[in-house]
Amino acid sequence: IIELNNKIKNKNNSKIGGFGFGPYEHEKTIKNIPYSLIYNEVGSWIGFLRNKFRVILQDYTIQHYSGHYISGKLRFDKLYKQRLGNYKLFTRKEPERIAKYVFSLIVDVSGSMGGFEKSPLREAVKASVLFGEVLRKLNIPFEVICFEDEVHPIKGFNDGYNKNKIMKIFDHSGGGTEDHKALQRAIKNISSQEGKKIIFVMSDGVGYTNEIKKS
Repeated sequence: IIELNNKIKNKNNSKIGGFGFGPYEHEKTIKNIPYSLIYNEVGSWIGFLRNKFRVILQDYTIQHYSGHYISGKLRFDKLYKQRLGNYKLFTRKEPERIAKYVFSLIVDVSGSMGGFEKSPLREAVKASVLFGEVLRKLNIPFEVICFEDEVHPIKGFNDGYNKNKIMKIFDHSGGGTEDHKALQRAIKNISSQEGKKIIFVMSDGVGYTNEIKKS
């Protein structure tokens, strides 16, 4: 990355890092990566992360036995209460409340993230595909937005999961790191959604710390 940055500085005399520079000269090599290739690199983690999310996010959709009834499934450890005149010794299947969540995935596509084969941008897209596949399988609403100098919506909360649109993240690579704009947009979007709200940012650093604090 350092070697590539030096080449760009010598050629364009432009700044690197959070203050950005234009798209990489050979960026087109990464824009043509098919979804199937990225999916194959993360596919083995989808089931693992899905199961972890079920635990971490407390997925309560499974029925369980609870309550105190005069019929149902007998609680043998409560039989002694019969002698005291209490005959509510049974439990029944009851669904637990569903803990609802919504996610906003923010992807940094600024110049420092790179547009080449082994770049932070590619890793961020891999993470987006991994999270997207997992959240889709768990029926958890989520959005995907990316940013450089501007914010680009990729997937809305009410949009279906479109593989081709996810790969459009690559098309916006290059530019500065206006991360506060993306965070403000994500906060605005997710505020109108019901459930516990989680914003997940994929970036190689902080661009505008003071503005983020304001956000």
